[in-house]
Amino acid sequence: MPEALIGARAVHFASTAMVFGVVLFRFQIAEPAFRQAAASILAAKTNYLRELSWIFWISLALAVFSGAMWLVLVAANISNEPILVTVSDGTLWTVLTQTQIGIVWIVRLILAALLASWLLFDPDYKSAFRSGWPPIFCAAFFMGSLAWSGHAGGTPGIDGDVHVASDFVHLIAA
Repeated sequence: MPEALIGARAVHFASTAMVFGVVLFRFQIAEPAFRQAAASILAAKTNYLRELSWIFWISLALAVFSGAMWLVLVAANISNEPILVTVSDGTLWTVLTQTQIGIVWIVRLILAALLASWLLFDPDYKSAFRSGWPPIFCAAFFMGSLAWSGHAGGTPGIDGDVHVASDFVHLIAA
């Protein structure tokens, strides 16, 4: 089971980084470039943005799925029981609702839902999200909130606060 946990974490970190990277690239690189591009390049904009949204959707789906697997595997590891027992006996629910890592996953799922709804309801980015800052901040917190699910989140006191803050900034900068 440790290999599965390592794999779930690796996929989760990579897909979360892709989500943040796509959102940041979309609004801070691609959009300004398209505004300054020649008319001939603008014809390719729709196809390009469609392909970029596919990367976003696949990455977000992988992040949600691998995050769920990570949580299930952590719960199974805590209970020292097989996965099916962990899910059926309420251990997973306890981990989800009564531990810091569980609360972090709930918050992260809400952030993922906000990002998904942003793309679903505004695929052409014509609403208030045109500036890009709301989805960028949402994606940044989606990435940075991983700080509370690792060693930094388990460090108590002021040292823990500094550890989480530096890990949060490190994750976003990565």
